[in-house]
Amino acid sequence: METIIYQEEINMLNNFLTTDHLERYQDAKVYFFETIRKMGRASQVVIKALEDEQKAHNETKRNYERTTETLKGKDCLIISLQEGIATGEAKVLAAEQLANDYKQMLLEEQKAHQEMRRSYSETVNTLIENNDCLKVSLKELEKEKASHAETRETQQNIILTIQAEKEALRLQTMKAADEIQRQFAEEKRQLEENLEQKDVLYQSLDDTYRAELSDVKQQMENLSQELEEEKQIRKEREEMIFTIQAEKDDLCSQMQQQTSDLNKLHDETTRNFIKKLEEKDVLYQSLEQKCETQLSERHQLIESLKQELDTKRQQHFDELQETQAQNDAIRLQTMKAALELGRQFEQNIRQLEENQEQKDVLYQSLDDTYRAELSESRQQVEHLHRELEKEVKARKEKEEMIRIVQDEKVELYNQMADKARAMEGQFETEKRNFMKDLEEREVSCQDLERKYKTEVFNSKRQQQEMEKEREEAAQTILTIQSEKEALRVQMAQQLDVEKSTFQKELNNTQSLYRDLRKKYMELFFVAANSC
Repeated sequence: METIIYQEEINMLNNFLTTDHLERYQDAKVYFFETIRKMGRASQVVIKALEDEQKAHNETKRNYERTTETLKGKDCLIISLQEGIATGEAKVLAAEQLANDYKQMLLEEQKAHQEMRRSYSETVNTLIENNDCLKVSLKELEKEKASHAETRETQQNIILTIQAEKEALRLQTMKAADEIQRQFAEEKRQLEENLEQKDVLYQSLDDTYRAELSDVKQQMENLSQELEEEKQIRKEREEMIFTIQAEKDDLCSQMQQQTSDLNKLHDETTRNFIKKLEEKDVLYQSLEQKCETQLSERHQLIESLKQELDTKRQQHFDELQETQAQNDAIRLQTMKAALELGRQFEQNIRQLEENQEQKDVLYQSLDDTYRAELSESRQQVEHLHRELEKEVKARKEKEEMIRIVQDEKVELYNQMADKARAMEGQFETEKRNFMKDLEEREVSCQDLERKYKTEVFNSKRQQQEMEKEREEAAQTILTIQSEKEALRVQMAQQLDVEKSTFQKELNNTQSLYRDLRKKYMELFFVAANSC
């Protein structure tokens, strides 16, 4: 009965330890997945910002295409602007590809963490199975001890085995607790490193966005300068319209000068775009080298974790084999002892049967032998009585040992409970600190995002205003061109009228000449006839 109570207490202790570990594992799992979800939301914010930036660039491209249709005289400049837009789009696509690569890296890290969690679950399940095997072994030993309670040496061996297994279970439990604490610290360190890397990535992306925004502003300033030049050209053309007939040569020279100025402006804009493109290429190469370095470090970390997990699995496998070998040895010893007892019991039965046959045959003639056997039986009874006293004494010693083991079990339970409470308090403190740091970083990211959206909105508004001014300038140029065309038509009509007038005068002169010649010839013939 006391052995059953002791076994139930051991089972309660094992269930408590298993439940405590499962609760800690569930809390760690929830915390880990919450962190992964927050990192995923941050990545989605970055990707959304990249998509918004790409939409803005697409809108800019469409605006520039519409501007190209209205400004046919500025084809070279528009082509250079389109090349700049294509370069900006290529940079945005490169940044988007970089964000996708980091997203892929995040997914790979999630898979690695899931693999680690699965390995940890397998380790916990292995420990639970080992514990169940020990429980089954204890039950088998209890059954064998109940069936062979008469052998004192077997009971002593069973008690020693229980103590050894209890000590091994305590060491294994402490080792598992230390391993869980170390894994938790390692996972926390990895999460902090991942968060720092994400901060560095966000900072680099923010710098890239700022650089691209400055490029857009520079392009807007260039467009403003070009618009001012267009206004100046429009004024000059208005002045030239009033004096177009008298200053044709001056107009041609001015047009040539403007063409050379536009070519110079085109060359200067092309050089600026090439210079900016080279700077972007250098920045992209540095970012690519940094990403490759981070990827190599991640791969090395994953390889080291795999090697460590393989080592732990081998250790657990060796411990399991050792425990199985010990259980097999104990089972073999118990079976040998049981077989020896059965053999002795059969020998005793055969001897008793032989004695009974001899008593049946020689009952009448062996009364003295009967009395001798009776005295021998009395001696055996006394011997059994002494054995009973020894068994009572051994039972008392066993109860004393069980009491000592129970005291050690209570002490171990208190130590484990104190250690679990301390680890739980430390985990809660670290969790609060980490959540506070994460909230601060999220607030900082939101501020940067709002600032970036404000700058993008302002740049879009300025761009829309510039586009409106450019459309007005284009409309003015079209008006000037229509007026110029009307003036050309008017001048052509006037030239046609003058030409027709001159032709009429020429015809009149020719007819007058013919009349005069005819009169002259008549006078000549008259004079000739008179002579």
